[in-house]
Amino acid sequence: VDCGLLGRTTSGYGSGPDKLSVARGLCPTIAGLEMASCKQLLNVDNVAAILAPAAEERVCCKLKWAGLLHWPFELAHVLVHLGQRFGKPHDNSQQALRFVSTNSANGWATAIFAAYLRRIYPGPFAGLAVNQGKSEWAQHRDTRILMRNLTLTYRSDVAFDPEAELAFLSHSLAVRSSLMPAAAETASALMHRSGVRWEGTPPPFHICVRLGGPSFAIE
Repeated sequence: VDCGLLGRTTSGYGSGPDKLSVARGLCPTIAGLEMASCKQLLNVDNVAAILAPAAEERVCCKLKWAGLLHWPFELAHVLVHLGQRFGKPHDNSQQALRFVSTNSANGWATAIFAAYLRRIYPGPFAGLAVNQGKSEWAQHRDTRILMRNLTLTYRSDVAFDPEAELAFLSHSLAVRSSLMPAAAETASALMHRSGVRWEGTPPPFHICVRLGGPSFAIE
């Protein structure tokens, strides 16, 4: 992750330093998770410390375009719990870890989940962020750059079809683009338009997280 590159842009929302909030807050946290050892990633105190740059960034503006909406220690506990469950090699480790977050808001917590799981899971990762409305209303350009680097894509809740999304997750980001207008279309429509065939019943998501507010719901 090149946080310096993001820091040279002025594409963020808000005024003054808020325009660099992703480079100053979210990106260093993502970089910290990517560089941490597996031992560090399984320690709640260490993970909470890595989350500090994102947690220190104030939630920006009425629509909360920037900032982490969760307490770092609470988020760290959830991440470590998932790390203990999915961080060990097993028979299906070559299978992609399928992750979805709903009520994803500005994408900061979703990006942190993705960075952590990509680092701790011994196999590939495929993730989806679902939120109300259009992606550009929730995640500005720098956040979307990070999301794409983390193999995350975006879908509006009104277009979210879990079974079709699971089938679609096996294909590249070039096909399942995270940018509008693709986010407002169903995965079935995107697959049809891209010539992608879907047969049978896809395997379920490994991790489903509902974000928003100070609490989590995880399945």
